[in-house]
Amino acid sequence: DVRPKTIIDAGANIGLTSIYLANKFPDSLIVSLEPDEQNFKLLKDNVHAYPNVRPVLGGLWKKPAFLTIEDAKAGNNAFTVKEVEADGPEVVKAFSVDGIMEMMGWATVDLLKIDIEGSEKEVFGTGNLPWLPKVKVLIIELHDRMVPGCSRAVFKAIASVDFSMEVKGENLVFTNNALLQS
Repeated sequence: DVRPKTIIDAGANIGLTSIYLANKFPDSLIVSLEPDEQNFKLLKDNVHAYPNVRPVLGGLWKKPAFLTIEDAKAGNNAFTVKEVEADGPEVVKAFSVDGIMEMMGWATVDLLKIDIEGSEKEVFGTGNLPWLPKVKVLIIELHDRMVPGCSRAVFKAIASVDFSMEVKGENLVFTNNALLQS
């Protein structure tokens, strides 16, 4: 039974998963990352009553950068992002997992939930993932239909760490055997 203390909700949307996790694990600290400004406003309003949820306007990426949102023609709930050179209008910050860990002072992430509409290809495709062995549980939804190659990037990265996998609905749940046995 995992009782996470450190949680990242990447692709938090309007905060429903963050609220669920805040209620289920009231002793946890949750960083809720959302790049879409309208969704982020609702996220902030929705998690206002939860002091253990830290909403952050931004997207998960392979490195600190700037992102712009692109229409993925999948409706309001799904869009892709692309990296841009500099800050400006319609641009949000991008955060890496290890950058969030450093910002929060975390040695490990107990639960990393990723639903980032294809950006998982960028996050996992670099080959340099020093943070991955420090994640106890990874819950991810893959989006090959939006960005081909997402699954391949994730599975290639996951193979370097001793994870077990379960399928739960549209999510893959990876459990870090080494961290959970210690």
